Formats: sequence, C-alpha cells, structure tokens
Amino acid sequence: MEMKNEKLKSCLVLVGFLALISICFYRNLESRIKGLYKSNHYPGEIKITSLSLSTQDKLGIDVNYVYSEKVNGKVISIPLKRRMKVEQFVIPYYPYLGKEGRYGMTGDSIGMYAEEYSVYGPILEKALELNPDSKKLEQEIQNKINQNSTLKGSKITLKFTTFSQLSNYYRVRWLGEYEKESMKKNRTVLGGWYQFPVEDALEYNALYVQISLPKGVDKESIHLKDELNTLLQKTSLPNGIYALDTSTELPTARAMIFNGKVKERD
Repeated sequence: MEMKNEKLKSCLVLVGFLALISICFYRNLESRIKGLYKSNHYPGEIKITSLSLSTQDKLGIDVNYVYSEKVNGKVISIPLKRRMKVEQFVIPYYPYLGKEGRYGMTGDSIGMYAEEYSVYGPILEKALELNPDSKKLEQEIQNKINQNSTLKGSKITLKFTTFSQLSNYYRVRWLGEYEKESMKKNRTVLGGWYQFPVEDALEYNALYVQISLPKGVDKESIHLKDELNTLLQKTSLPNGIYALDTSTELPTARAMIFNGKVKERD
C-alpha cells in the first residue's frame, strides 16, 4: 500500500511539473505575440484560440489567435495566424533585440525581415473594408468600367496584393515606408492602417483592382488589356494593376495602367 502511495505521489508530482512547464511555455508564447504587436504600435488585445503542430520547413507550432481593438466605439475582432519556432516557446520576448522593433511587420524597403502575411494582412484588409475612400474609389472605377460594353456590369473590388500573388519593389517599399511613417506620427488605430491613402496604395501596387465579370460571361474570351485600351480612349482610370477575378490565387489576366496607358508588363 505504501509503495502504491509513493508511486501515486511521484505521478502527481510529474503531472504537476509538466502542467507548470506547459503553463510557462503558453504564457511565454502569449507574451511574445502580444509583444510583437505592442512594439509595432498595435494597441489591441490578443487571445490565443488554438495551437497545432507544424512540420512545414522546420518543426514548429501554428498559433491561431484573435486581435481585438476598439475602433470608433466598436470592438473589431480579426482572426490571425503565426508560425512559431519551438525555441520561441522558451526564449522570452525582448522588443529592442527583435527585428520587429527595427523594421515593423512588413519588413524593410526590399521586403526582408517581413512577417508572414497572415500575421498582419487581415488587419490591413479590415482597415480597407472600414475605409470610406475605398468604397468611393470602387464606385468611381465601376462607373468608368461600365462605359465598356464588354466589361459592363462587372463588380469592382479593391484587394490587397499578397506576396504570393505579386511582389515588386514599389509595393514592398510603399508598405514599409507607410508603416514607419505611422510609427513616427503615432498613428495607432489598427496599427496605423486606419484610413490609409487608398489611391496611393493602388498606385504603388499594394492594392489592385479586381474585376468580377457578370454571370454568363466567358473569362477566356476577354482580352483585358485590349478592353482597357479601348476604355482609356473614352475616359481615365487610376494608375494600378487591374485583374480579372479567377479561381487561382495569382490572376493571369491582369494589366498595369500608368499615366493613361496600358503597360505590356506589370
């Protein structure tokens, strides 16, 4: 009986120790994620929702969490995801040593040191959704697109361009410089992205114009560059990338407009 009690005590001690270690790892993980956003002028709250093992590239943990912030008296909650290395569960977060304090979420002028899009992208997308200038610009482009008989009736939507879709120097540089400017000017609502200049973002390829054709229109029959060239003979369109909505992540039917002309390459 005494031996069984000793074994039970040993098991309880081991379970308690493992539980304590797990809590410490979890708290450290939570503080790292919170520290990342706080050091980059994101004042919202972080709540971890789930963890899962990741074997992509290297062994790590996929952390799913929600970023919540009050904007104009209303709490906005945005689901996010970050892949963490195993050692990040153990090493405490120090913002003055981390790259986050030097380059921000989007990285430097050539895109190095950038966080994954899933860490900050949904926040930018929410900022775009809340930006009244985006709806206004979409409507302006919609009215002009409707002057083309082939594209008439299409739905116009401004979208953020992700790295996996298109990465160029102008886009990366604009994102990084705007983020740094937000830090200097202490713009903190949604990390400084609230009411960002939509037309500038479009011109520098951080945004693109998605053209969703009406039902029944064969996408394969549309030559976007030709249609845009025809349209530009009647009216003007903002500088930027225009793309037909497709089922693929990278729209193959796309064109760049610059100073009233369609460029052959974007």
